[in-house]
Amino acid sequence: MMRAAASFFVDLLQRPWGAGSAGPSSRMAYPRRLRGRRHLHLGAGSRVGAHGWIEAVTSYGSAQYTPRIAIGRDVAIGRHLTLTATRCVTIGDGCLLSEGVYLSDTGHEAGGFDPTPIALRPLQFLGEVHIGPRCFLGYRACILPGVTLGEGCVVGAHAVVTRSFGPGSVVAGVPARLIRTLPKP
Repeated sequence: MMRAAASFFVDLLQRPWGAGSAGPSSRMAYPRRLRGRRHLHLGAGSRVGAHGWIEAVTSYGSAQYTPRIAIGRDVAIGRHLTLTATRCVTIGDGCLLSEGVYLSDTGHEAGGFDPTPIALRPLQFLGEVHIGPRCFLGYRACILPGVTLGEGCVVGAHAVVTRSFGPGSVVAGVPARLIRTLPKP
C-alpha cells in the first residue's frame, strides 16, 4: 500500500498535468517551466529532464498565436531544454536530445537601428521546426526556425542548424554543415 501511494505522489509531481495530451509513462522532471500547457502534446514513454523550459506562446503584446508543440513517443530529452513555439515545433518518435538543446520557430522582429530593446520588439514566426524520428541532437545543439531534420539525423555538440537536412545526415559546426550521410539500415 505504501509503495502504491509513493508511486502516485511521484506521478503527481512529475507528470505534466494540464498538457493537451500526455501519454502513459511520460514525465517532466522538476524544476521545470511550462507555459501554454494545453498546446503541448507529449507521447507515451517520453521524458524531459530537469530545468526544462517549454513555452507554447499564445500571446505576446497585442499579437495572438495558435501554437502546437508535439513530442513523439519514447523521446528522451536531457536537462536545460529550451523549446518555444508560436506555430509548430515537432519532435519525432525515438529521438534523443542531449542537455541544453534549443529549438524555436520564432524570433523577435529585426529592427535595424531601432533603439527599442530586442526583448520588447514583437515576435515574428520564422518557420516551423520538424525533427524526424530517431534523431540525435548533441550537447547544446541549436535548431533555428524553418529547419526540418530527416529521420535518423545526428547533430553534433554545439552545432547551430540554420537549414534543413535529409534523412541520415550527420551535421556539425556553426553554421552546421553536412559531414556525411549514414547508410540506410
